[in-house]
Amino acid sequence: MGDRNIAAKKRRISQRKSVSCTECTRRKLRCSKVIPCSACVDRGKSNLCHRRNTNSSTAPTPDIDDLNQRNPPVRNPPTRLSTDLNHPTIDLPVQEKQQKISGEPVDGVAQDAAITLEFLALGRQRVLRQSSPVSSLYNAQALADPVLTALQVRSLLVYHEENIAWMHNVLHMPTFRDQCNMFLDTGVPVSSFWLPLYYTVLSSTVYFISPEILLQYDIINPEPLAQHLHKQSIESLHASNFMVNHSLFSIQTICMLIHCGHSYGESDLISALMGCAIRIAQSIGLHRLGPDTPFDPDSASGPEYTKNLIDREVRKRVWWFLIRQDWLQIPFLNTYTIHATQFYTPMPRKCLESPIEMMKDCRIVEHDVDTYTQGSYTSILNQISVLLWKTQDAMCAQGHPSQTPDGVKRLYEKVIQADTELRSIMKKVPVFFRSDQLDHTLPPHILQQRKVTLLSLSHKFLSIHRHFQVSCFQDPWFSYTKLSCLPLARRSLLSILSLPENEYTEIARSMWTVNTHIVTATVALLFEDIFSEMDESKMFDSEDIRSLAQRSVQALQAQSTKSHIARKGVRIIESLLGTSLAMATGQSREFDLEQIISYVKMGDVPMVNVEGIDWDGGLFGVGWQGSTLLWENANQSGF
Repeated sequence: MGDRNIAAKKRRISQRKSVSCTECTRRKLRCSKVIPCSACVDRGKSNLCHRRNTNSSTAPTPDIDDLNQRNPPVRNPPTRLSTDLNHPTIDLPVQEKQQKISGEPVDGVAQDAAITLEFLALGRQRVLRQSSPVSSLYNAQALADPVLTALQVRSLLVYHEENIAWMHNVLHMPTFRDQCNMFLDTGVPVSSFWLPLYYTVLSSTVYFISPEILLQYDIINPEPLAQHLHKQSIESLHASNFMVNHSLFSIQTICMLIHCGHSYGESDLISALMGCAIRIAQSIGLHRLGPDTPFDPDSASGPEYTKNLIDREVRKRVWWFLIRQDWLQIPFLNTYTIHATQFYTPMPRKCLESPIEMMKDCRIVEHDVDTYTQGSYTSILNQISVLLWKTQDAMCAQGHPSQTPDGVKRLYEKVIQADTELRSIMKKVPVFFRSDQLDHTLPPHILQQRKVTLLSLSHKFLSIHRHFQVSCFQDPWFSYTKLSCLPLARRSLLSILSLPENEYTEIARSMWTVNTHIVTATVALLFEDIFSEMDESKMFDSEDIRSLAQRSVQALQAQSTKSHIARKGVRIIESLLGTSLAMATGQSREFDLEQIISYVKMGDVPMVNVEGIDWDGGLFGVGWQGSTLLWENANQSGF
């Protein structure tokens, strides 16, 4: 008793006047703080709505720590997911039950009951637990486009699994190939929402594979074929009414559309689709899958259990793909959509893809970081994206630099801290991304993955230092930016440009991120040449920088027939090279950004006109009678 009295005396008595009504306080509901409040009005209890009389004696208000001791917070259990990918079902998390009040009908009612009913009135699928009927809107079989033979499709998918899937890791390729085989055998897709995913996987595969390899599959016109399949994916995605009928397949489709969409000059469309994908993912519960549960031998049996485990891993992969795309673009938009405190889906496991190797004793086998898996590359990007979010949040917490003394320098301290953390991530990447030693147990494209990873890391250093990439040439206080970023930019450029010419290098250099990062690294080095006024302050020789920039132009020109990014990059680098030479020879002393933008816009013309091509005239193979490609002739001198 004595201890209890002492604890009661220590309890803090609140001096703040309560503005919530007594009913909302008793029922632990959010009060609108007006009398009568909206909660009481909704329950038909307006006559009972009033505030507590603050003049009367009241018991001391327990503090948060005391409440937690008596009623420890209960973490929501993991969301139960349906095994049907076509109609994902979500059980809302079980909320902590209210304290029992004798004679009250509220006993056992979930705290979010009102919200649930509101969503029910709105027809939200998370409450209805079903997808809207779409048979009258969308006939997937009618839109099926047999532009490739079954043999060609199966060959392309095998190649994708072995050489391309590491870029995205949003599919479990053995499962996806089984779905494709069923579609090719029966003509019926596994779901109305699956067909857009089928098209975009084929589109990206044709886009990345070198023409020489595609000839082995009797595909002789890869560029118009890739664009046609990409267009079919977008059209069938919209035909499925994906914004009304939510499906994991639609989210995966959008994730895959990125790989060609940016290169086709559709960045604004991709950005809008990504926003939709995030909302759909939250609608079907991908953001709250919960921690991986311990192994339970009593419930772990049968193929359905294995399927559920694989399905959960796929959902984790898709959610973290969305996080990567949202947080890695922070340097460009200075904002983000997903907040780290509003989801609790863990990162995907480091596991192999073959069902035999992926599962053991009804459990997913997780490997250490130095074991190569399809997700090794994207796992590094996941860690970097978290760092970029933390950095953005820390910089925003500082407030606007003009509002505090030494505000800019305090922001720079956060940049230096993020730079240090990124170097720590760089040192801990898997050994096969750090060592050039040959290992025949690794895939044949590991060298290309290694160089792509280095280039991506270099780009993230530039992203972290983005606010000081010009200041570092003007103010010695920010000189660490050039010391940190430029050597790595030069090294990563030399690495990616020195790759041997083979099919795997063609895949790597076709990546929209690689083209973007080549442009970014080259621009950073040319800024060094342009803005360092005295030769003594330059880190690299001007001729060395210009020579490397010319090599970047050549690499981008090789991709310019199919990539808007490469085409624009060529003109950006050419313009900066001209500025560098003009300033070196005394012909100019000014850096004119608007002039560079105008020069790039002059060369921004369509690449291929696929309208009017007779896609039904035959296969994209030997003997295909396609129309002649229509090329724009304007500004061809820019290539």
